[in-house]
Amino acid sequence: GLSGARIVVVAGAGVSATALPLVEALAKALGAELAGTRAACERGVIAPEREVGVGARAIHPDLYIVCGASGSPGHLGAVSSDAEIVAIDRDPRAAIFRSARWGLVGAVEDVIPALLTALEAR
Repeated sequence: GLSGARIVVVAGAGVSATALPLVEALAKALGAELAGTRAACERGVIAPEREVGVGARAIHPDLYIVCGASGSPGHLGAVSSDAEIVAIDRDPRAAIFRSARWGLVGAVEDVIPALLTALEAR
C-alpha cells in the first residue's frame, strides 16, 4: 500500500482529469503507488484515501515523483526528508523545485510521454 511504498507518484493541482491517465501510466511503469495532494483529492482527481499531506498521511518512499504540485509545506512536510524527489511542473519558479533533486520543467502532458518512452527503451 501507499504507507510502505518505495516509489510514489503524486498528482497535484496542476494535473487535470484528462492528464491523470498519464500519471497513472507512469506509476504503473515504475511499479509505484499513486497518490494525490489535497487539491487533487478535493477536485476528485485522486481518491481521498490516497492523499499525502500533513493533515492526511505521511509517507517514507525512496523515490517521490511530484506531477503538477507547487510544493507547499503542508504537502512536502508529510514526505520523508530522505526521499529522492523528482518534480514535473510547468512553472520553473514553483517552490517544488527547491526541494527536488531533479526537476523537469514542462506540462505533465508533454513530459510524462517522454519519460514513458525512455522507460520502455531501457
